[in-house]
Amino acid sequence: MDAMVAVLAVVVGCVMVYFSAISLYTWPQTGQILFRSRAGSVSVGAHAALWHLGQLVFGALCVAYGASVLRRTSASL
Repeated sequence: MDAMVAVLAVVVGCVMVYFSAISLYTWPQTGQILFRSRAGSVSVGAHAALWHLGQLVFGALCVAYGASVLRRTSASL
């Protein structure tokens, strides 16, 4: 069960890192970050950059947590 949770954390973290990195990568090229809310897409600069940076860090922490659990699980086998 721990391994399933760890794999899920790694997959979710990778998806979060991938999409937030794309958003942060397009920012210098277009000058805008598209912040998608329920009301639609709104272009806000620094607020969206902080949001995507937070998602990037949280995704990296998910990947690190999942990898450490998988490493501990595989070491005990």
